[in-house]
Amino acid sequence: MKKFLQVSLITSLSLALVACSGEEAAPAENNLAQEGPAIENAAPTEEDTPDQEATSYQWMGLYSLEEGQEYSFHFGENPHATETVAFIPVGEDRSSLDQEASQLMAGDKKTLALGALFEMEPKTAYSLEMDPDHGHFNFTVPETGDYALVLQYSPLDNDFALMNLDHEDIAPQEILQGDEPLHDHEGHDHDHEGHDHEDHEDHDHEEAGQ
Repeated sequence: MKKFLQVSLITSLSLALVACSGEEAAPAENNLAQEGPAIENAAPTEEDTPDQEATSYQWMGLYSLEEGQEYSFHFGENPHATETVAFIPVGEDRSSLDQEASQLMAGDKKTLALGALFEMEPKTAYSLEMDPDHGHFNFTVPETGDYALVLQYSPLDNDFALMNLDHEDIAPQEILQGDEPLHDHEGHDHDHEGHDHEDHEDHDHEEAGQ
């Protein structure tokens, strides 16, 4: 009888120990299960981070331009192979200008070769192909009005100027984003006198013939 009680007691203690061990193991399994989502929610790597450069722009200025007049973009030495520009018509409400500019810079672009003459289309981005030493592009506007000129890079990076056909700088009425002033206007006139291009010469000859 005593032996039977001893065996029963030992069996009961063994079962109790096994039960305790099972309860202690359960939290460990739960901890492993909880650690799983933490790995999935890890911080994004550089490869996962969106490219912000494609949607950025560095400068925007307000200009008043006239229909029927021909204007010119001029760039000096340029470290960039292309420069993206865009015009946005400006009214009384300017609250959406920054958003529109960013969307244009991130969207589709029309590519223009060095020296191109084109009619500017509002809310259209143009990719201008650059020479390392200079860049020039002539354009007209469809109607008289105020326009925000958006530049991908700061004018201080490439000595940018908006000019008329007499090589006179047209200063922005207002700097909406970026650095000011653009450059020394007198020095810029002198720099571009040495870059008379065929399109300007042809235009001058036509006026002389009239």
